[in-house]
Amino acid sequence: MTIALSKVDFVRGDYRRASRYRQLGLALSVLALTGLMLLDLTTGPSGMPLNDVLKGLIAGPAGEDRMTATILWQLRMPQTVMGLVVGACLGLAGLQMQTILDNPLASPFTLGFSAAAGFGAALAIMFGGALAIPDYFVVPISAFAMTLVACGLVYLIATLRGASPEILVLGGIAVSFFFNRSSRCCSFSPRLRCCSRSSFGSLAVC
Repeated sequence: MTIALSKVDFVRGDYRRASRYRQLGLALSVLALTGLMLLDLTTGPSGMPLNDVLKGLIAGPAGEDRMTATILWQLRMPQTVMGLVVGACLGLAGLQMQTILDNPLASPFTLGFSAAAGFGAALAIMFGGALAIPDYFVVPISAFAMTLVACGLVYLIATLRGASPEILVLGGIAVSFFFNRSSRCCSFSPRLRCCSRSSFGSLAVC
């Protein structure tokens, strides 16, 4: 009985130490993120110093210094917040993939999502001109739609063969090869350079 209690105390001690390390890591991450956001807000052609940035943040969008308020709240802050939100979404997506696949190296490339997005972007670049929609709307929408198709294919394979991590990885590799080969077919288009850039994640309009 005494040995069992000592083991329980040992496990509790390990858990508490791990919790403290996680809390410390979280606090350091928040501090680092705050510092990087301030650094991003001070970066720009206007040469706004950190002191002016802090004053502008405290004064808010309706501050007396209209130039600082306009630069800070209408130009820089939306980009900073968007970068923060996109980074958080990408981190959450990576966490979900690594949890589902039980693999710390899992990524969108593992399940073929990146290849599908590249193929969708290539199709939009090739045929988007036939639509009365600007290219900067067509390309990301097409890439996202093709990524959903890849998700459906992987889910179908997992449903038919069993949703084990190994089946998901193998199904993702098969889907990745399919969309990579499909993207190669787009390389015969006169807009080869644009298709090649889209395969590497570029959303630049040709």
